[in-house]
Amino acid sequence: MRSFKMGYDNWNQSSSLQKLRTLPIILFLLLQLSAYSQEDYPWLDGVLSENCCNNQTATAYDFGTYSYVYVERNGNCAPGGKLYFNDGTCWCEDKGDSICLNNYNLTSRTGEVLFECGDQILFTPFDQFDWLSSVASEEDCDQNTSIDVYLRDRHFYVFIQANDGLGRMYSATGQLLCTRMNATCVSLYGLSNITLSWNCSGSGTEDADITLRNTLEEDGSEGTYASLFGAADDAFDEFATFSSTDSEFATALAQPSSATGLPFDINGLYEIDFTGTSIDFTLLPDSSDPFWIGQFGVFGAGKVDRYYFTFSEPHNISSGVSTNPSVNLRVDSDKVVVVELSEGYDFNPGTAFSISLNNNANITLRNTLEEDGSEGTYASLFGAADDAFDEFATFSSTDSEFATALAQPSSATGLPFDINGLYEIDFTGTSIDFTLLPDSSDPFWIGQFGVFGAGKVDRYYFTFSEAHNISSGISTNPSVNLRVDSDKVVVVELSEGYDFNPGIAFSISLNNNTNITLRNTLEEDGSESTYASLFGAADDAFDEFATFSSTDSEFATALAQPSSATGLPFDINGLYEIDITGTAINFTLLPDQTDPFWVGQFGVFPAGKVDRYYFTFSEPHNITSGASNNSSVNLRVDSDRVIVVEISEGYDFNPEITFSIDFN
Repeated sequence: MRSFKMGYDNWNQSSSLQKLRTLPIILFLLLQLSAYSQEDYPWLDGVLSENCCNNQTATAYDFGTYSYVYVERNGNCAPGGKLYFNDGTCWCEDKGDSICLNNYNLTSRTGEVLFECGDQILFTPFDQFDWLSSVASEEDCDQNTSIDVYLRDRHFYVFIQANDGLGRMYSATGQLLCTRMNATCVSLYGLSNITLSWNCSGSGTEDADITLRNTLEEDGSEGTYASLFGAADDAFDEFATFSSTDSEFATALAQPSSATGLPFDINGLYEIDFTGTSIDFTLLPDSSDPFWIGQFGVFGAGKVDRYYFTFSEPHNISSGVSTNPSVNLRVDSDKVVVVELSEGYDFNPGTAFSISLNNNANITLRNTLEEDGSEGTYASLFGAADDAFDEFATFSSTDSEFATALAQPSSATGLPFDINGLYEIDFTGTSIDFTLLPDSSDPFWIGQFGVFGAGKVDRYYFTFSEAHNISSGISTNPSVNLRVDSDKVVVVELSEGYDFNPGIAFSISLNNNTNITLRNTLEEDGSESTYASLFGAADDAFDEFATFSSTDSEFATALAQPSSATGLPFDINGLYEIDITGTAINFTLLPDQTDPFWVGQFGVFPAGKVDRYYFTFSEPHNITSGASNNSSVNLRVDSDRVIVVEISEGYDFNPEITFSIDFN
């Protein structure tokens, strides 16, 4: 559940592409060919293409009687390369950690660059992936408005955003991985590193990602900035694209004298930066500015300075919290937000403010109470519609999703006081934690305290915007139960015997539906073999299977095998207890010095020996990397569903050893 990361991730541009006013959808290649001998490499013209994606450089390594040519791809498009013999035969292709230049001991040699693409290169995803044109269009912007290419752990992911808001995630080979609204797939896969972005232009005129229009309201009349100078309302509109490195509007409201008729240019008023989680405003002019000096001062009643931001895609913003009490964020639609500066705003040099953005809710909470066989919503107790007191939250790895659940203002209940929050509710990723907030002096909840009798059930319905992947839960309180109603709804039920009194807290450990397959291999002298093959069995014969658990170790006796499977005169005992906690993977060695099989394997691992544990998940694991507390143990992420624990040189393979790998 910690994979939901919302906001502007789907709009962030690669820092390597720099900030562009618009994203041109062209392939601009300046090929600068260094001379090379057709006589020596007549085949090279057939290998190189005009697409620098596949051949950024070609470098020759001369050994006198023979030579190699390494054709390297563009790193932002298709990392790696191919190594050719001087007769044009491809001898090697980079794959993962296997690098041709290393394998052929060429890294220490200086090669001659035969071919090099120019510096000004802008590829499109259609150049990078030949299958892309079968699922997306360069011309039909109704079919897809944008495409982002993400790189994570040497694996490319292609995210296609449709005009209707539907997003699709594909693997580098064209396999459809995920279909969700907006950028949910990006969040689910934990992606952030964009290497290439493309926006559909159709006819060739690109739409900006954000349009800014400024207005000023005084005495009940609102007029655009442009209209102050007799220009059309849209004449001073400004346009920008999202950037993860630069401010979108570096000098907002700047205008040349030719546009205003003034004898001087109007300098920018604010630097406005969309960070992904906030909108930051910084006032630019000082007290010597020829235009803005006449506007400085504290805003009086009725004066409102508005900044309308219109997005080309749904912005996914539900609300905002400003650091300045005179600044408000207004959400007009799914594509328009308005920053309003009003009464009390100190409009003077040096001022700055930030608006923290909240995105659309991932979890909806509704509370009900059942007594005497009748279940009613919390809101209905006060004569309101059932959904009137619904609460909304987004997943957070740092904060509680519902910090003051069931809090209500007096205006909603008709009571002479506000109802304080009843519980702090936190989704940790592996549990749901409830902590009662009010004490015995609380004016409302004090009348509800007491032990629940038969027939009384307090229910908390959590509805998720995506499948929650929860199969069951175990509560620390015997009077609390987790009910799974569907793939998007879970219900926490507090029933008979529940001690509803100040200080109570409980936690529900969550189990999900993720299945895990374990396969072990051993590499020695450069050859890697499965555990099963050591006994003449098929590679998958000793595969082990488990379901993720928040309470029990997934593989309690990993590598245990009966004598019938190995042909040995005894059973092989389990080697490790392996526990995947949700934030880490823990290994504990099980056998001691008396073990009939493993005693012969104990000892420190020499160079070249690698014991590998391949874990294949039925769902994306959302693990990007890991940090081990043992220097001889490494976590390798092979794909979004496969991780490998590698135990190598220097590992002290002896009784009682344990290690842990924390996930990122």
